[in-house]
Amino acid sequence: MPKYSFYEIREIMEKMLAAHIEPELRLFLNDKEYMIIGFENEYSFQRCGTDFSSGEYFFRTLEDLYRSETIDGIVLQRDWPKITGFECTDYEWYYGKNF
Repeated sequence: MPKYSFYEIREIMEKMLAAHIEPELRLFLNDKEYMIIGFENEYSFQRCGTDFSSGEYFFRTLEDLYRSETIDGIVLQRDWPKITGFECTDYEWYYGKNF
């Protein structure tokens, strides 16, 4: 089970955006690394990696991303329990503690 629920992640990202920080949240799922980036008016989702990265997919809200099928057939609403880890250096900088 992941350390954070979707609702906790949403709250953290919203607080950081309100502080004018664009959070970059890395999550690990199915032995791959993905990233959610929060912008002022949208969120992006992409697979990370030197050989297998994807383009960014944009969503109006974090809830839209959560419910939509994304790269590699991932639907975060369905696949959230499979997440094995999170990283967010912006969080560590903003809150002064590890994510």
